[in-house]
Amino acid sequence: MKILILAVLAVSVPRLAHASCSWSTINAVAFGTYDATTNTNTDATGSFTYKCTIGTSITIDLDYGSNGDRTMNRVLGGTDKLAYTLYQDATRLLPWGNTGLTHEIIVSAATSFTQVFVYGRLAKGQNIQVGDYSDTLTVTINY
Repeated sequence: MKILILAVLAVSVPRLAHASCSWSTINAVAFGTYDATTNTNTDATGSFTYKCTIGTSITIDLDYGSNGDRTMNRVLGGTDKLAYTLYQDATRLLPWGNTGLTHEIIVSAATSFTQVFVYGRLAKGQNIQVGDYSDTLTVTINY
């Protein structure tokens, strides 16, 4: 005679870990001197590093900066407005943004920081006055 014993064991484990992210370094996109008389764009690269808990799905958004608005490209504030665009790729084809233009990353490891590059471009031929131009952006990690 064979006896089949069927047991159901329910194990409840409280959630011990919550998703979290942290920053390490932020390197500005520093364009240097802009020459409006040249027929070439001025490019620069910045970066930031972050890490998140294993398996955290995130998106990273860059806002329009303290001098921009939703109707135009980001601008560096100064005597005039100097338009620039930030991109996710070195070829400068995929722009950053905060309305549908996000950089989506699936984090696979929490033991090291991940570096993300930000590629900037000042369009050629902008007729501006001499002066200092700067902008401040907010980088947001959504998880």
